[in-house]
Amino acid sequence: MFRTLTSTSLVSAIVIAMSFSLHADWARFRGPNGTGIAESDAPTEFGADKNIQWKLELPGRGISSPIVVGDKLFVTCYSGYGMGNGEGSLEDLKRHLVCVDRQSGKTIWTKTVNAKMPEDEFRPPGVTTHGYASNTPVSDGTHVYAFFGKSGVYAYDLDGNELWSKSVGAERSGKGFGSAASPIVFEDSLIVNAADESRSLVWLDKNTGEEKFRMQDDGLGECWTTPIVVGDGDSSYVVISVIGEVWGFNTSTGKLDWYADGVNSRNAQVSAVLGDDNIVYATGEEGVAIRAGGEGDVSDANTVWEGRVRPRYATPVVVDGYLYSVSGSVFECLDAKTGERVFQERLPGAPAGEDSGPPAGDARGQRGGGRGAGGFGGRGGDEGGAREGGAREGGPRAGGFSGGPGGGGFRGGAGGGGRGGRRGGGGGGGDYASPVVANGKIYIMTNAGMVHVVEAKPEFKVLASNDMTFDKSGFGATPAISDGNLFLRSNNTLYCIGKTEAE
Repeated sequence: MFRTLTSTSLVSAIVIAMSFSLHADWARFRGPNGTGIAESDAPTEFGADKNIQWKLELPGRGISSPIVVGDKLFVTCYSGYGMGNGEGSLEDLKRHLVCVDRQSGKTIWTKTVNAKMPEDEFRPPGVTTHGYASNTPVSDGTHVYAFFGKSGVYAYDLDGNELWSKSVGAERSGKGFGSAASPIVFEDSLIVNAADESRSLVWLDKNTGEEKFRMQDDGLGECWTTPIVVGDGDSSYVVISVIGEVWGFNTSTGKLDWYADGVNSRNAQVSAVLGDDNIVYATGEEGVAIRAGGEGDVSDANTVWEGRVRPRYATPVVVDGYLYSVSGSVFECLDAKTGERVFQERLPGAPAGEDSGPPAGDARGQRGGGRGAGGFGGRGGDEGGAREGGAREGGPRAGGFSGGPGGGGFRGGAGGGGRGGRRGGGGGGGDYASPVVANGKIYIMTNAGMVHVVEAKPEFKVLASNDMTFDKSGFGATPAISDGNLFLRSNNTLYCIGKTEAE
């Protein structure tokens, strides 16, 4: 029996690794399975006059990340409307998918998609915070997929030939923040968090665009997180962090196999990240570590730790047993096994006076009390067991997730969990880019254009602070790393950072 389990676990791990490792490619948001960790090194020092191999002005704005597939880069942007002011007509909005030669930095081809109504208007406090090109494209090595929110999902081959397009919903956003979650590929499926479009998680056949599964639920409201894939030996799961919970969907059936109490916050903006031993870290205004797998509500059985973790937008990275997160100017390291804080420091040039918050682990005492009587809002405590934010009231789930081809729904139809109690966190800074890692170095991109390089060790050490602030358009995109190059994307320009031959 032991040999059988070990063999199955190995096969599962190999399948997942093969699904996400395209040599040294960086083929999705935050690279291989969203870990943010590159296989190669990248320059430690660079700037206006150092190690910029090329730069390319893009045909529009955006904060989506570039991806790298072989000798090509792909990045999305938008034009025609919402270019820094509210003037113009929403009907003139266009999205672009740009293919770039990674060696020369020259554009190979550009595909343009006209907006399909209804789209969210460019007005505060919504889309003005990030624009209309925030979803990072994804590739399986043969095709590239671009998600343009309410205007749909588009599939192309690497030469720019359109293969199919598909709408995943066009509901009006409650608060008008627009779309931001990025699609992922697993085996023959393209998986899209269409929370803003239809409060759904949608599986599409990556070759045809045909809908395979659709899991629709109000718990996906105000959710902009990108899923990851986790294997526990016998099964693999699409895991997503939503308001108050972490959900694990069976990759074969699209059904919800397990769920656990997650981050209690007004919305879900920070994607889950995978660490060692199939532990998933969900963070935001607070944090929780969950061992993936099981059946039904695994909150009690699989919760490793709960605590205070600060990121507001940026997804953390897990390196050699430590969880590193950034929020504004505050950089923090936690022991990934226990949640205990190792250090919390300010990055260079940080303004004084930001609240560092209590030590990690203090949030446990601020949770709600005993378990409620079922329903996703079932965690009892200070607010009567209803999930904070009112996304779902308590009570039994009526058949689980709704319709769509192939079903969905929770195995067994049991009631849910969910957190009640007071929120335990503080927001923090507003930098959108998530940290990434190359050769033991953590790269932290600020909106203003500073790139801090910090050693990925439990002692705080800044290796370099690189100034890209000559580009005044702003940097909201998470960097990409491949084959020794660091790719940065400002609102207007794509940069390739690489060491010169002399170095």
